[in-house]
Amino acid sequence: MTTMAARTDRKPPATVFAGSYLFAGVAALALVGAIGALFAIPELGHYESDRARDDAAGELAAVGLVLYAAMAVVFSFLCLLLAILGGRGRPAARVLTWVLGGLTVCFNIGLLVIGPYDSVLWYRVLTQMAAWAAILLATGSAVLLALPTSHGYFRAMRAARQQQRLLHFGPPSDYRPPSHPMPPPGYQPPPSFGQPMPPPGYQPPCSPAPPHGVAPSSTWPASASQVDPALPSVGGNTSDPPPDSR
Repeated sequence: MTTMAARTDRKPPATVFAGSYLFAGVAALALVGAIGALFAIPELGHYESDRARDDAAGELAAVGLVLYAAMAVVFSFLCLLLAILGGRGRPAARVLTWVLGGLTVCFNIGLLVIGPYDSVLWYRVLTQMAAWAAILLATGSAVLLALPTSHGYFRAMRAARQQQRLLHFGPPSDYRPPSHPMPPPGYQPPPSFGQPMPPPGYQPPCSPAPPHGVAPSSTWPASASQVDPALPSVGGNTSDPPPDSR
């Protein structure tokens, strides 16, 4: 039990450690983008109202920034969770890290190309820097987690957890132990030492059938009194008087 626990809690290699920390950096950048979006609401709302000569345009821009900040917070939490689980050797976390990393790269490339909030200078600079950094961190994390050293670590951790699960809970309910094959028809077991081999087709003798009028039982062959009540039983009956000698 102690050996198995040590195997499942062993230290990850440098590639897994670095890849997990890089993806945690993606989570931190998403949180920075959410905070920056909340601080940019007054300036961007005022700019959109003046440009469209309508207060509704400013309110719409403010709502868009709030939604963006909320999604960035949720995304940051997911990235941090996957970074922790990936560092502990969870294969599913590594796969989800690749998925979210790909989405991160695509989203930030689109953000750099479109630039929807370029009207606020400081927020545009912050968005561009965070986008480039997120692309680099997500790419580096995906590459490090895909290296052969990382792959071997994740496979070993999965095998160790399966063995630990068997130790704690036993085999699954549908598990059946391997059965021994039945001997072929006509098989004769080898004789013991010093006894000759019976000839082919030899059948062991059967017990004799009981006589007519006697029910078969586990105590057959029976005594003589059971076969014919007129005959004395084996060993005699001490309660009967001796026969007349005359």
